[in-house]
Amino acid sequence: MNPAPQSTPKVLIVAGEASGDLHASEVARAIQRAVPGVRLYGVGGDAMRRAGVDVIHDSSRLAVVGLFEVLTKIVSIWRLFRSLVRGFTADRPSLAILIDSPDFNLRVAKRLARLRVPVLYFIGPQVWAWRAGRLALMRRIVSRTAVVFPFEEAIYRDAEVPVSFVGHPLLDRIEAPADLDKERALARERLGIPDGAWVTLMPGSRRSEVSRILPRLVQTAARLAGRSVRFLLPLAPGLSRSDVEQHLARSPLPIRIVEDATYDCLRAADAAIVASGTATLEAALLGTPMVVVYRLNPLTYWFARRVVRVDHIAMANILAGRRLVPELVQGAATPARIAREVERFLDEPTYARSTRNDLLALREKLGSRGVAGRVAGIATSLLSGP
Repeated sequence: MNPAPQSTPKVLIVAGEASGDLHASEVARAIQRAVPGVRLYGVGGDAMRRAGVDVIHDSSRLAVVGLFEVLTKIVSIWRLFRSLVRGFTADRPSLAILIDSPDFNLRVAKRLARLRVPVLYFIGPQVWAWRAGRLALMRRIVSRTAVVFPFEEAIYRDAEVPVSFVGHPLLDRIEAPADLDKERALARERLGIPDGAWVTLMPGSRRSEVSRILPRLVQTAARLAGRSVRFLLPLAPGLSRSDVEQHLARSPLPIRIVEDATYDCLRAADAAIVASGTATLEAALLGTPMVVVYRLNPLTYWFARRVVRVDHIAMANILAGRRLVPELVQGAATPARIAREVERFLDEPTYARSTRNDLLALREKLGSRGVAGRVAGIATSLLSGP
């Protein structure tokens, strides 16, 4: 039995971390243009608030990665889940849009399915990397999945999950660079930094990532400092200056923290050291040569080695099907090895230029601009019913 028609549609949006919050904000604006008067509410952060979404739970409570790391937040996450379920059970939404964060959002989708609330899953779980069994679950509980990589569409369709390839939402925020040298100069001018060698450090968007990765990057910077290299550290959404300053305090190096200018920090850099995640794709779309690093809790890493079925961790390398940029994971992510890989970009112009061109070519594999509008179009069709 379908819910009774509602004069004012209510759309629940659940985004579990900083990147999801940004993607959700763009979709929210597109839905508001398509459905005047719609009420948007849910789990998110500052970007969703600025887009006019009534954020009833802050997504920072869900910003954790790793099977064992999540145990430290399990009570908080469970309380959020229970409160969210109580809310939409008492006052059912017309539609739910769940963004990424499958460990949390698939549980939310199960409860919504019991209430016959249509569910649009945007940025579907990476079933091609691990946990392919989720496809059978999604076939039962998700009305439509909007995937962001072209190869995902066939995987979902073959599993009989309703699916649409909409393109990657970063395309709506990052235009293709026309002239890399000119854009580098303009970015440095906007940041107020002089010419010379600059390296951008991106240790992740979660506090747990920063605590594991940033100390290694600070040690790497110390190894590069003798070459007159200078460093930028764009502050990720959801982090405070104190989250990174406590790690930088141990170093005499002048690492400059920059707020609200992540893309300019990447444009301005000769190279970047980037924690695996969305930031690697941002760097790729801007044509910034990078060294991808990552470190997990040892138990989480041991488990991941046994279940993950991909040859690369950087999305640039996965999309290309080969190693475009270096990846240094866990014990391999030593300051000495990271520094050596960065030095190759600084010392070998042909290598750096080739890497830039290869990264920029990946844009063609990600679809076209207008992603938020396409997701909003799917949402409005689900609001209209079968």
